[in-house]
Amino acid sequence: MPLIAKELIFKPPLCVTANKTLLDAKLSFEQSDAAVLAVVGEDGKARGVLSRRHYSALRHKNTPLTTPLLQVADEEYICLRETDNVRSFLEKDVVAAVILQADDQVQGLITKQDLFRAYYNRLEIANTNLHAVLQAVNAALVTINKEGTITYVNATAKHLLDGQRTTLLGANIEDFLPHAHLREVALAFNVSTTFTVQINERHFTVDAVPIQGKTSPIGAVLVLRDHSEEELLKSQLHEEKNHSEILQSILDIAYDGIVVVDAQGIITMMSKSYLNFLNITHAQAIGKHVTEVIENTRMHIVVETGIPEIADIQRIKGSFMVATRIPIFSRGKVIGAIGKVLFRNIDDLESLYRKIGKMEEQLQVYKGQSQRNNRARYSFADIIGRSEALAVAKRHAAKAATSDTTVLLLGESGVGKEVFAQAIHSHSKRANHPFVKVNCAAIPSEFMETELFGYEEGTFPGAKAGGKIGKFEAADGGTIFLDEIADMPLSMQAKILRALQEQEIEKIGSVGPQRIDVRIIASSNQDLESKVRAGTLRQDLYYRINAWTLVIPPLRQRKEDIEDLVEHILDKYSHKYGKYVEKASERAMALLYKYPWPGNVRELENEMARAVDLLDNVYVVQPEHLSEKITGDAFPANVRPLEEVLLRAEKEALIDSLKICAQNKSCAAKLLGISRSSLYEKIIRHKLV
Repeated sequence: MPLIAKELIFKPPLCVTANKTLLDAKLSFEQSDAAVLAVVGEDGKARGVLSRRHYSALRHKNTPLTTPLLQVADEEYICLRETDNVRSFLEKDVVAAVILQADDQVQGLITKQDLFRAYYNRLEIANTNLHAVLQAVNAALVTINKEGTITYVNATAKHLLDGQRTTLLGANIEDFLPHAHLREVALAFNVSTTFTVQINERHFTVDAVPIQGKTSPIGAVLVLRDHSEEELLKSQLHEEKNHSEILQSILDIAYDGIVVVDAQGIITMMSKSYLNFLNITHAQAIGKHVTEVIENTRMHIVVETGIPEIADIQRIKGSFMVATRIPIFSRGKVIGAIGKVLFRNIDDLESLYRKIGKMEEQLQVYKGQSQRNNRARYSFADIIGRSEALAVAKRHAAKAATSDTTVLLLGESGVGKEVFAQAIHSHSKRANHPFVKVNCAAIPSEFMETELFGYEEGTFPGAKAGGKIGKFEAADGGTIFLDEIADMPLSMQAKILRALQEQEIEKIGSVGPQRIDVRIIASSNQDLESKVRAGTLRQDLYYRINAWTLVIPPLRQRKEDIEDLVEHILDKYSHKYGKYVEKASERAMALLYKYPWPGNVRELENEMARAVDLLDNVYVVQPEHLSEKITGDAFPANVRPLEEVLLRAEKEALIDSLKICAQNKSCAAKLLGISRSSLYEKIIRHKLV
């Protein structure tokens, strides 16, 4: 049944006239929980929409609060009538749908979150109702796989078979049916059949129907009907649904996998079909991070970005599945996500076929190459720190990940530009494709072209048989990271510009260009505008890569991140070196906070790695484990208690005075400025008699 627009109108829309300002929008958002405002004209007709996210972005850009809404309410939206099917809204990349009355007045306003929540509620109700029907019918329903293993029993079947065996799921049907009827069971894997059996001195009619898989039957459904209750069973099945509809519903549910995660990516619910498919138990899934349970999952990424992913291709256990992942919002905040994997035949989905075909082509291109070198290892969760400066940089980077624009990362050496680049790639739509890094400063200029664009076989003496693919071709479909792009020779800058503008490359020795699909992320620790003025960086290339600039702050401007970084690095190297390290002491932390860190996070990591290596039979990093550039002076190996130092000095003074006075006690007391009785007490205390 299609979902109609008027079913999603739960309350009147929050409307603001177009001649109002951003200040009016601010007040409206503060006084309501609305995610989107409808901007209307004086005639009450829609002029645009304004979301909370768009408003926050405008304020971040310091857009004046006096700006009229008509100038900034430029987010895309669609208009629907109350009787329209909302599928068109689902298929379009817009912020909201405005529901119009017959006279074009705004009647309602719905967001994608409203739509996804409605679809999820329908699915949940359908699953609940189906389970209730299956559990309520008097017929005993049992499903088995091709090996005869029981995969599902309803309450009636459990009551019937439980007397013979406590554990039913995972048992073999042979344990419950007379041996003479196993031939009929085997026949049921190919055609529908009916036979009678005797169980616990009761006679049953068994309807056996094959469960069709993608290319062949994968099991069977057995419906056991007691002869004495057959007429009652037929009546109940007729009232609820006919027999074939129930079996079809069983197949539909059995082939769907559902998983729900919370805001931290922890699994809170997983359907039985998904558990069975992954061959795990309920206890092995619930409470675990989704990445520990499901391979190639992006559920945690959807939680972080709040962006739904509809009908995506996901490889699970060697097979391609269709996965849909939808964030769950509460009061404008992502509190989790629901994912659904369809274990269905996807041959009729042309668009998915094209995706799979392209993936197969890429597998051929990358055959023989090291996948380990061409993949991103970091996500935004790996960027450690709590400072506001770092949080702003991460938010901007997360937003950049949702687009396909060229990104320029600026920052001092060691701030983590490559980590940001990998995180942007990992959270983009290209995440399942290669991430290729090129250090422009490390490649000799004479080898730069062959490294970036490759060459054809026989191009020059010594050329590899079959030629060589370049970095751009290796990154096709994914992201290429041009580290320290300002150090690239001018001759190569023109070729890079062409690859950016035309999305094509030309190998050395080739007869024509080759189309590529690559996103470029560039980085530099230099002042690029001064490089342009000096003529060492092409101005047109600079403008091209400067589409989305992200400045990563140095560590000295975000020293509140040092504590988290030290904890993370100590944990990393304690595992690497096989040492237990508890923490850094307060004195050591004070020195770390004081140091300016010209080498940024990379320098801090090197310093902590050195400290862990120096630890010996102690578990806390002390100042003496830090290098002299941090401490300012070398720390003594040991500092003795003051009382011990004073007693040692007193003993030495007594010995020296007695030597000078040839053991004359009166002379020694006079030299030391103490009485003769005090001298005797000290001599006895230090055992000098």
